[in-house]
Amino acid sequence: MASLNKLTVKRVQTLKAVNGKSIRKSDGGGLYIYVKPNNLKFWEFRYTRPVTGKKTFIGIGSFSDVTLSEARDVFKKPVI
Repeated sequence: MASLNKLTVKRVQTLKAVNGKSIRKSDGGGLYIYVKPNNLKFWEFRYTRPVTGKKTFIGIGSFSDVTLSEARDVFKKPVI
């Protein structure tokens, strides 16, 4: 089973793009932080589309607007 909550706020704050290329770091459970070459950071959730079976990302928000705790809670709430 994949471990959850692998990232810390301090770790996310210090992440930087590598050699001008974007990076993604996993927090577990499908949650990722995406760091662009200009070092802007965004939360993403990776899931499998039910109809096509293809894996894709859905944006949650920027690191400056959405805390790590909020990003973790986004998909725990039931969808109505």
